[in-house]
Amino acid sequence: MNKITHLIPSIEFGKSISNVNTTDSEYRKQRNRYDKLLQQSPKLSDFVPCINGVPVSEPKIMDAGVAPSIEFQLSLSQYQQAKSNCLFEGWRLTEDNNYYWLINNGKITIQFNKSGDIYLHTDDVHYGSIHTLEDLAKYNLPITDNARQILYQ
Repeated sequence: MNKITHLIPSIEFGKSISNVNTTDSEYRKQRNRYDKLLQQSPKLSDFVPCINGVPVSEPKIMDAGVAPSIEFQLSLSQYQQAKSNCLFEGWRLTEDNNYYWLINNGKITIQFNKSGDIYLHTDDVHYGSIHTLEDLAKYNLPITDNARQILYQ
């Protein structure tokens, strides 16, 4: 089975799995899982590693000559777990202030207001509102192995 590598519109997903030798029951299960994913509200943790909804950076060893401390190892483990929960690849936090977080993948910027509103900025769209992951499907965003596991479990 060809697994998708990017977020795509539901119709395209349906076409991609209809070309595979699956039963009607399996087709419906996969469509339902994908449609359920598309209906979710985007979370910051879908794009960048977060702990309790707050973005975290990868911990760095300050002194290469010193063995990593237990605290560092724990922090690194928590970061890696948070990163493994992301659904999309290639995003980085570019701004964190009292009002919002900005993330960017090189082409698209998404603003997560701490009040809950989410906005998208591209060359074509200036701060369009985002309500579900389906609003992002037309941007062909690369998905992570975690997202594929959710879809093809």
